[in-house]
Amino acid sequence: MNKLDLAKTRNLNSLKLKHSSKIHRNCLRTGRGESESHALMKYWICRVLLSMKKEFVCEAVFENCSRADVYVLDNNIAIEVLNSEKEKSILLKTNKYPCVITTVSVDDCIDMKGVFKLLEDLLV
Repeated sequence: MNKLDLAKTRNLNSLKLKHSSKIHRNCLRTGRGESESHALMKYWICRVLLSMKKEFVCEAVFENCSRADVYVLDNNIAIEVLNSEKEKSILLKTNKYPCVITTVSVDDCIDMKGVFKLLEDLLV
């Protein structure tokens, strides 16, 4: 995909988000209610996405008010970090999100290299 097509894809996918002044591409956002392991996994995901030159939105809020941990604009994929979240919650999100959902468990990857391998397989 050339640069112009990539920019168009990113902008088209960004239209799925509820627009506000709080949307920032390629910025890490965490919340007070997140566990340290959840926030750390989001950090690793964001670092890997940056190294892959992907654009993403953290804590992306879609038009229907559903919220994804990380939304990859290049691939139209939401990444949900699983820590204490139940499988039923992810199934409900599958019906709400306007994109494909993939999950990453805090137990699956113990370092950034593991996250890189996981995302590399997913986003190529």
